Amino acid sequence: MKSIGYKNIALIAGFSLLMFATRFQHFGNAFTLPDASLAIFFLGGLYFAGQKIARWIFLAWLLQAAGIDYWATTQLGVSDWCLTPAYPFLILAYFALWFAGKWIAPRCNGRATDLWLVFTAATLASVLAFGISNLSFFLFSGRYAEMSLFEYSSRVLQFLPSYLAVALFYVAIARAIQLLFALRRTAARLV
Repeated sequence: MKSIGYKNIALIAGFSLLMFATRFQHFGNAFTLPDASLAIFFLGGLYFAGQKIARWIFLAWLLQAAGIDYWATTQLGVSDWCLTPAYPFLILAYFALWFAGKWIAPRCNGRATDLWLVFTAATLASVLAFGISNLSFFLFSGRYAEMSLFEYSSRVLQFLPSYLAVALFYVAIARAIQLLFALRRTAARLV
């Protein structure tokens, strides 16, 4: 059996810990960082594209996200407002992010010149994930029976800039770390 490698183990562990540390507040507050889940699924697709273990990582992170949500709402007093019949549609939202990362992966070589491509894909995938999660919440949560789709959309669109900013913030950090490691490897070869 082929080893998954220490770099993959480090990425899986790092992203899993980041999800565990941030999944409690979507936009964060004075005591918590904003939720990194969107970026984690996008970056997972990007970094694990073409690897046999990729589908298992995706599944594990879906289960981790659901487990954290369950724990937070049943044990930590976090609001269960979003835990409705629409909740399973998050799988589609996260898959859109994962697929975008996977799709962009062969088009990237890990250099700074690829940043525009990565951020364009992350932005488009995040907008799609926002649309999937909010439209499904409107349609299936049972919370907005008296509200029109237009009114609901005008209310939730105000959150899109923050939603994008949080996702792109974490993608930027991950890409900066990747570029620093690449520079370090290049410098080590020159010495």
